[in-house]
Amino acid sequence: MIKLVVFDLDNVIIDGEAIDEIGKLANVEEDIAAITEKAMQGEIDFETSIKDRVQLLEGVAIEDIEKVADELSLMPGAEETIKSLKDNDVDVAIISGSFDVVAEKISEKLGVDKVYTNSFTVEDGKLTGEVTGPLVSGSKLDVLNGLVEEAGIALDEVVAVGDGANDISMIESA
Repeated sequence: MIKLVVFDLDNVIIDGEAIDEIGKLANVEEDIAAITEKAMQGEIDFETSIKDRVQLLEGVAIEDIEKVADELSLMPGAEETIKSLKDNDVDVAIISGSFDVVAEKISEKLGVDKVYTNSFTVEDGKLTGEVTGPLVSGSKLDVLNGLVEEAGIALDEVVAVGDGANDISMIESA
């Protein structure tokens, strides 16, 4: 019996890549999109890609990012899917290399139980270009294994949904 469904965030729950939308604030969306695509295809590792992309965002106001997060569209069917899972007593989590400022807003909107993401480093209301979190150098599978252990369930009671190279180990194990 399925007890937990874990979703990636970008292009799975939200319609697009949050960091690409945030990149528009600094007029670096094309540079960020190119790095994102290389990471999604497995051409560069996720740690390198996330650090390179966030570095391009240095100086962007966190307040502006919060506005972007409020305006992100959900994928068709995402809200209904999560509501149905919750109605059937299935826990829902987000494990994403995206950012807490985005994921927490989506989580509140959809009633997601747990969120595991990265965080921008902010000083004086602006991004420093640095990123921290469990998914900078760790894998989604590492996070999933910790979540499963904490919840006292087995991986065969989990469904994982994602769309990129960094989701493969999590999906194969669930």
